[in-house]
Amino acid sequence: MMKFMFFILLMFVSIITFIIFFIKYIIARRNNNVAKQAKTKKLTIASVIICLICFIGGIATVPSHEERALAKRQNEEAKQEQQLAEQKKEKEVAAQKAQLLAEEKAKEEQRLAEQKAEDDQLAYEKWVPEEIVRQAKNGLMNYYQDKVIENNQENGNKFIVNDAKLPEAFSNDGRIEQANYIMTNTLKNLYSANLPIEDVTFNINTTLVDIYGNKKEERVILCTVSKYVAKKVKWENFDSDNLPKIADDYWVHPALQ
Repeated sequence: MMKFMFFILLMFVSIITFIIFFIKYIIARRNNNVAKQAKTKKLTIASVIICLICFIGGIATVPSHEERALAKRQNEEAKQEQQLAEQKKEKEVAAQKAQLLAEEKAKEEQRLAEQKAEDDQLAYEKWVPEEIVRQAKNGLMNYYQDKVIENNQENGNKFIVNDAKLPEAFSNDGRIEQANYIMTNTLKNLYSANLPIEDVTFNINTTLVDIYGNKKEERVILCTVSKYVAKKVKWENFDSDNLPKIADDYWVHPALQ
């Protein structure tokens, strides 16, 4: 096919050359320029010969039916390959876009999850002391006083129940029994609520009267129960009278003994 096109192109150039030289030959003849006339005649004849050769070569190189069919099939295959290549490229571009979107979505989901975790943590940190006070109030009942709960977080979430005051109406044994009851009730509430508590310490006060009849409010019971002890206790079956036996630390003022 390429040879055929070459001969056709060469023949086209030869025809143009023939026309040019033929015109020059006519002009030389009219001018009676014998030398130029002979030269242009030779060139004109040469261009005709070249044109005939190109024509014959073009005919000889005309592609056959099979060659044209093959060329057509090759062109179609080349087009199909180009189309497939373009489709593959489009798919790759679409896959890259989908991957970028997926990565952006994953990053956004991660950011939202981290933000939610942070918000949940802040909400939990705010909720914990409020819940501790609420559980302590329920456990101390009428013996609760404002600002009675102290949280010593620097020492590992150690909570102190300060200045819970026992009534004076009870006997000494009754005061100790009542103190054990309200401390057990408070411990049950705090440790059953799954709060981050390492230990709980009670400072129980009451009014004491000396031998001279003078009244003075003093600390009469100090009790500490750690979470390690609390894990062993079945609070629903626990007898508060046994609190002094299981507590990590338990002290009673001599005046109540």
